[in-house]
Amino acid sequence: MAIRRCNTSGDGGIEEVRSAFLGDVAQRVINRWWDNSEPFDDTPPDDGPVNPELPSINGRVDSADLTLSAEGEPITQFSANEVTDWPVLALDISFDFTGNPRKLDLEIVEYGPDGFAYYRDNIALEVESIHIGSTHWWGVGQSPGDDWTPGRHYIYVYHEGQKVAEVVYEVTVP
Repeated sequence: MAIRRCNTSGDGGIEEVRSAFLGDVAQRVINRWWDNSEPFDDTPPDDGPVNPELPSINGRVDSADLTLSAEGEPITQFSANEVTDWPVLALDISFDFTGNPRKLDLEIVEYGPDGFAYYRDNIALEVESIHIGSTHWWGVGQSPGDDWTPGRHYIYVYHEGQKVAEVVYEVTVP
C-alpha cells in the first residue's frame, strides 16, 4: 500500500483520507469502514466446531440464544432501531455432580461483521449440586444509544479453550 502526502492542516475529511492511501485494498477498507459501501467478508471468525460438553461439572450447554430481553423469544435478526437496551445472551446449562459448589469459568467473545473482536469477558459461575441446571443472561452487543454496525455478528462462548456455544445474528439498518 502506498501513502501520498496529504493535507495536514487538520481541516481535511474523508476525501483527503481516500486520496492519501493508494491501492484497491486500502480503498476497500475505507469504503467498508466509512460508508458501508463495501461488504465485509462472510467468513466466521472461529469456524471450528462447537463442543457443548462441560466436563468439569459433568454438564453441557443445552442452548445459547440471543433475545431482546431476559426470558424473551430467541431472535436471529433485528433492526438497529428496535434496540433500546442491551440485547441478551441466554445460556442454558445442565449438570450432574455431587459435593460442594463448583466454579465454571467461561469466556464470552463478541465479533462484529468485520471479523474483529469488539468485546471479551471472563465470567465465573458458581454451580451447585442441588440443582440440575441453570440459565444465565448477559447483556451483549453495543451499549444502549451507540450505533450498531449492520451485518452479521458472532458471539462465542469458551470453556477451557473449547468453543461450547455460538450465536450468530444479523443487524439490519432502519
